[in-house]
Amino acid sequence: MVFFKFLYNRTRGISDGRINADAFVQMHWQHMEELFSANKIKAYRDFMVEHELIEVQNAHAFSKTSTRYRVHPRCTRPLDLFDFSAPAYTRVAVTSPRAIRANQAYKQFKFEEMLSRLPAPYNVLAPLMRHIEVVNDAPEARAILDALHNNPKYKDKYEFDAQLEAIKSRETEYYFACNFGRRFHSQYTSLKKELRQLLRFPGCNEVMAELDIVNSQPWITSIVDEALVKKYVPEAYEEVKHILNSAYTKAADFNAYRLLCANGTVYERWMELLVEHIGDDWRAQIIALDAEYNYEDSDAQDVEIDDRSLSKILFFRVIFAKQEGTVMKNGKTAKLPENFSILNDAFKAEWPSVWQFFAAIKKTRLTCNNSKKEGAHSNLALLMQRIESSIMQAFLIKCLENGINDIVPIYDGALVKQADLAFAKELFLEVVQESGAQTEPRVKG
Repeated sequence: MVFFKFLYNRTRGISDGRINADAFVQMHWQHMEELFSANKIKAYRDFMVEHELIEVQNAHAFSKTSTRYRVHPRCTRPLDLFDFSAPAYTRVAVTSPRAIRANQAYKQFKFEEMLSRLPAPYNVLAPLMRHIEVVNDAPEARAILDALHNNPKYKDKYEFDAQLEAIKSRETEYYFACNFGRRFHSQYTSLKKELRQLLRFPGCNEVMAELDIVNSQPWITSIVDEALVKKYVPEAYEEVKHILNSAYTKAADFNAYRLLCANGTVYERWMELLVEHIGDDWRAQIIALDAEYNYEDSDAQDVEIDDRSLSKILFFRVIFAKQEGTVMKNGKTAKLPENFSILNDAFKAEWPSVWQFFAAIKKTRLTCNNSKKEGAHSNLALLMQRIESSIMQAFLIKCLENGINDIVPIYDGALVKQADLAFAKELFLEVVQESGAQTEPRVKG
């Protein structure tokens, strides 16, 4: 009984807002380890398999799947763990001292394991970030959550409530720097911007302030040059130095692009280009083309999204996707679809050298990119993210050195106390200057 209550708490899912009483419950091996300890899993597993309480699918090396467990509904249905008439699943209290101790001990074990793998300064920040409070029961939380509940874009209206509660109880807690872009990830980086308003630093009742780079991703594309790649991504330098030293980076249109990105006005110019090259009805045309090519982009299809936000999404299609040639579709090669090609045409007409620069990097084989095929369009993103992460690491170290300990990294930005925002902005721009970047971005705050 304790095991199944514990298991349901750890694996609860609200994919459609309700729990299906007759469905199998998927279980991760970590849940077994959490309750029974690593050296006893096999004995408990064998016992439960023998008595047909759970089913086991063994790990498969070729398909890279780990061992999977699932609990048959006949085992849990009689336990009456839930009120199935409730509109959403509510947690079942686990009162067993053994289960509570196991849960707490496992959380601490996993945290220490994550901490041991973190580079500086994240290994200093993570313990501090554990004390951040979630005020999802505050009066202002209701308005924020109701707005998300009432947005038809989100199929699961209880998704955000569950996410906040899981972070608050530390059921969801992770800290790691990814191998691809070396970006720092935590349970806070995955929160929607609206929900960050419900985070509080310890002993502080104020909403966190956000250090936000205007046009951050375009700005980072504009500072990818020989000096920064050699300094921050030396593992890729030899393979792209001929592109970094090419005429593209010295062209007048590239310099104009850099200035727009630094001034934070590149999206405004991009919207003008969409009108010039596609028409006043560019929005309707893109949505129609997405439908024609069965391209699902939930953000681009959002009827409530404003023109600037949509133009930003379309700008990313040029930066982060393939720019020319053929693509794979249903196992066959096909021409680059028109919902991408017309965007590339508009970009190329205004900034031909920038477009060629991006395309050349994407066509290059980077041995440091796990996508081994030649012409991986993620090459540019890899360079961008590793440069961005290096600058952010230097910024975070400088913050800690200057007494700003309450800080939450959010990829290319950060959350800080309201009183620290102006100083944090100064420190960030100081780090950018020290990096050798050709331009400084406009920073809100």
